[in-house]
Amino acid sequence: MIIKNVQTYCSPSEDIQKETVLSFNDKAIITRDESFLKILDIAGTIATTCATVLIQGESGTGKELLATYIHRKSIREGLYIAVNCASLPDNLVESELFGYEKGAFTGAVKRKYGKFELANSGTIVLDEISELSLNVQAKLLRTLQEKTIDRIGGYDAIPVDFRLIAISNIDLKLAVKENKFRKDLFYRLNVIPLEIPPLRNRKYDIDLLLDYFLIKFSKIYHLEYKTLDVRARRSLNNNTWEGNVRELENVIERAVLLSGKNKTITEEYVFIESVENQPKEDNFDYGFDSLKTMEKEMIFRTLNEVNENRTVAAKRLGISIRTLRNKLNEYRENQNQINQVSSL
Repeated sequence: MIIKNVQTYCSPSEDIQKETVLSFNDKAIITRDESFLKILDIAGTIATTCATVLIQGESGTGKELLATYIHRKSIREGLYIAVNCASLPDNLVESELFGYEKGAFTGAVKRKYGKFELANSGTIVLDEISELSLNVQAKLLRTLQEKTIDRIGGYDAIPVDFRLIAISNIDLKLAVKENKFRKDLFYRLNVIPLEIPPLRNRKYDIDLLLDYFLIKFSKIYHLEYKTLDVRARRSLNNNTWEGNVRELENVIERAVLLSGKNKTITEEYVFIESVENQPKEDNFDYGFDSLKTMEKEMIFRTLNEVNENRTVAAKRLGISIRTLRNKLNEYRENQNQINQVSSL
């Protein structure tokens, strides 16, 4: 992990002159926002303790990155185990978290250690913890209180030494009021509450992130470093960023690829699709047709490079597999319409 202070992108009229960069592997937390810096300061202070942490914030704000930062600054020698609770099938949640004994049920041919045991002497991160059923929440509460786990089919409570970091992209207080989350578990988790502000409330961070991702993706794709022209940068600064940093990262990766050999990325390469209040096709500004053509060419070129592997192509393009599938269906339908007209 690298922690450093460097000069920031800012105009002479701005008071803030430095940014904080926390980088690990190919990811980084970059900010000069006062509220976020306070959160990082608290996180650094409590990292060496065993206190339970609850990180909340909108999707794409960097909650798991913050959890990683806390673990790496801690003195815990065990593993960092991250679990996405939303991805666990209901019938497998308990066995995944707490493990099971041989013969506990049909198919249990040998003992399985759960995530809590694997995180012994380390950190376990439960992402999207609100997705756990009330029954599993009750068992989790007991595990937190007793620092023991019970494997399915087992007879003895097994002591475990773990540090829990819970992550949620919904307001757990509201979930408690709606009887979707246990009140006693919420208070057990809410020892060190950290809430990451959305990117739209961190206006000074947008330029920093833009420049960081421009450098990152220029290097990844072996391209000469690209810059944004004034209009493109202004457009990106004025966006509300519903998907937060994750959305901004995807937009810049796409712009770097679509702009090809151009050193300067202009506004035509920077397009943002909102999932809410999306305008009808008729309402798009002039230039949309050419942009759609570039998008289509980029999609087919990427598919060709990855031997038609849609999963890999979607990841490279910064879109979901579902979006890629819809785009391909759209192109196919348009081609069929053209063929029908040609045959008349």
